[in-house]
Amino acid sequence: MSHDSKIFRKIDNISVNKFPRLFAVLVRWRLGWLPGKPEDCPYGRDRRSRRHFLECDLIPSFLWSDLPRCPPGSYPIDFALSSLPLGRSARCPPWWSSLLLMLWYIQRLCRPDRYYAIDSSPGALWYSRSARRSD
Repeated sequence: MSHDSKIFRKIDNISVNKFPRLFAVLVRWRLGWLPGKPEDCPYGRDRRSRRHFLECDLIPSFLWSDLPRCPPGSYPIDFALSSLPLGRSARCPPWWSSLLLMLWYIQRLCRPDRYYAIDSSPGALWYSRSARRSD
């Protein structure tokens, strides 16, 4: 099984049918469609790129520090996605909502002409299922 197919199996933990927009942004990131072609960041001083997102003032820095520490040469979001647990009964990682919120910011920066509703509690369903299993 390829690494990407394992990622998509991991993502299945969050019930893709219930969260098509969430699944779509995760897929766009993994396929390299985000950030898309290099264009000026609509709110920043640099061109949109994965490197730029690490420094962009519009992405709250605490989100980066919430992600799992990645090895040198790895990109934090890619490492976080590959660190997702396998299996339907897997517990939700503590950084899941930070990852979702970060991807929401990135999506907004990449396509500022579109409206993206923000989830008031990103990842809450997986968190609540994990909590019920631990009781």
